[in-house]
Amino acid sequence: MRRYSKLLCVVAFAASGLAARGATPETLSALGRGRDLFGFGRWSDARHEFLAARATLSADDRAECQQIDFYLAACAVELGDSDAEAMLRDFEVRYPGSVYANDVRFSLGSYYCSTGDMKRAREAFERTDRRRLAPRRRVQYDIRMGYVSFTEGDRVAAYDYFGRVPSDSEYADHARYYRAYIDYAEGRTERAKEAFLALERSDAYGDVVPYYLLQIEFREGNYRYVVDRGGALSARAVPERRAEIERVVAESWFRLDDYNRTIEHLQAFFDAGGAADRDTDYLMGFSLYRTARYADAVEWLRRACGAEDALTQNASYHLADCYLRAGDKRAAMQSFAMASDDRFDGAIAEEALFNYAKLQYELGDGAFNGAINLLQRYIVRYPSSSRTAEARALLAAAYYNSRDYDAAYRAIKAMPSTDGDLRAALQKIAYYRGLEAYAAGDLRAARGYLAESAALDASPKYTALCAFWQGEISFAEGDYTLAAARYDAFLKRAPRRSAEYAMAWYNRGYCDFARERMAEADAAFGRFLSLYGASDRYRADALNRRGDVRYADRRFDEAIFGELPVLTFPAGLCSRRHGGVVADPEWKTSFVKRAYASQRRIVPIFVEGELSDFFYRLSDLRTRLGVKFNIEMLYLADEMFRQRGRSFRIRVGEPIPAEELASCGSLREQTEYVRTKTYLLGKELDSHAEER
Repeated sequence: MRRYSKLLCVVAFAASGLAARGATPETLSALGRGRDLFGFGRWSDARHEFLAARATLSADDRAECQQIDFYLAACAVELGDSDAEAMLRDFEVRYPGSVYANDVRFSLGSYYCSTGDMKRAREAFERTDRRRLAPRRRVQYDIRMGYVSFTEGDRVAAYDYFGRVPSDSEYADHARYYRAYIDYAEGRTERAKEAFLALERSDAYGDVVPYYLLQIEFREGNYRYVVDRGGALSARAVPERRAEIERVVAESWFRLDDYNRTIEHLQAFFDAGGAADRDTDYLMGFSLYRTARYADAVEWLRRACGAEDALTQNASYHLADCYLRAGDKRAAMQSFAMASDDRFDGAIAEEALFNYAKLQYELGDGAFNGAINLLQRYIVRYPSSSRTAEARALLAAAYYNSRDYDAAYRAIKAMPSTDGDLRAALQKIAYYRGLEAYAAGDLRAARGYLAESAALDASPKYTALCAFWQGEISFAEGDYTLAAARYDAFLKRAPRRSAEYAMAWYNRGYCDFARERMAEADAAFGRFLSLYGASDRYRADALNRRGDVRYADRRFDEAIFGELPVLTFPAGLCSRRHGGVVADPEWKTSFVKRAYASQRRIVPIFVEGELSDFFYRLSDLRTRLGVKFNIEMLYLADEMFRQRGRSFRIRVGEPIPAEELASCGSLREQTEYVRTKTYLLGKELDSHAEER
């Protein structure tokens, strides 16, 4: 990109001079020589002639002075004089309305462009009337405005400006190069290739064209082209460019399955100052692995692991094999765990999960639950795999070594009689078998095991727990009356300190809620909240359900004046887009009135989100047509489902005391104050995102 800065030094000048009515023949001769020299680009000689001509003029020769002063300022720009800007500015002041004014503005833009001050260059160019410039100056205008737009990141505008430059212009190669680069950067490879090929013989860009052609062929998968030409191109490149070439060549050899040459060119990439990243780490690690240099591959593959993505899966899978070959089973197990993510390559995920489970079994140190879970997951996920039979054998062994409840249950049941200890053990085992069946979704088997455990009644604790889980089964089956009775039976026998006691009240509340017994549901959820101290989703859900109860009973004032938080949307409608900004309609003042009445503090909450362009355009069209019915709201459900899988941010502000709110003036002013503070939270979200 630096090559263009030389091009920017050419400054526009007026195509014709003013009539020199009072000048002597010597003055006119010097002035003519100066213009000729200027046109040939001999700025220093031209300035000498202009100064000689200027010395012969008096203050009354205003027209000639004006012409010479313009050329002297233009020469200063071309020669890079530090006072060039001041001379042009001084000309504007001394000769307002001059015929050279448009050229001076263009010269100012050219000066700022050459110094890299693109903001001021744009300002000067935008004050220039392009149509009043001479044809050659218009071309200069287009090439420079294209460069200004390009450096500002506006590729669309830059592409348009460069496209105006005629193919026979002295600037044609510059324009073609930048358009080719923009096509390349935006993935229009065919168009970029065509333009770069046209620049192969360019004096200005012929040396860099092969680099871009190499990158384009690489993107298109023509790896043989890359390796055939990359070596010679790298040999004559500067170190920075050489590193980029060597990386592309290395990956091309990788794609061609030549791993020794991949290693060779990756090393050349690093020697040229190339910075390693996860991709280069993986290329090196996998190439070392494929060439049986397993110990050397370990560190490279380890560094390639990171985010939950396909690259990590591939790297960790081969890293695990390196560890196995070195005899480090524990490290291999951890690597197989990373590779078992089935969101990416299914074949790798299957083999990795099997090896992960097998190593977990071998390294369990007497604790087999981890291996059991993994083997079960493998059998469920891959029931038709050739490894499933071996997984089942390992699972049976793990169950046996972990004193599997099912095996123990069958053994105890086979005994002709049982004493008190055995009955207590059988009650526990039957209870846990019931929980296993419940967790597996087999409610019928779970009911049978729990009923058997309760009938043994050797331990009051497990008898009560059976009632709790029998209530869970009845609830899952939709029998809320029976479920409520089971929970009541548990609550009568269970100690208040047990983990299930508070949850029984929670579940009891849902039984009443489902049967629309709102008062009983409210009381049950209230009892749960008094017993349950954790601030988690259960507590939040119970609070919500109590709110639902009061909403269902139309007890709005009770909700407002109660102890629970109240969420309100002051606008009453979802946001609309006006002038490109998504924001709420006017907020109602009612929430401020209710806050005063209930002595509540107002907490502003900003929820980030935006609906589709279709929704907002439909809203705008309806408004312009004068239709009062909110037609766009018919699509609100579609808008909600369209957000599936997306995430959004919420920011909660500090509570606003009543004293602070009251100082804002009227209710409308107080409402706008809260709205302003709420939308400021959205700007804080944006600022935090920029900091990260």
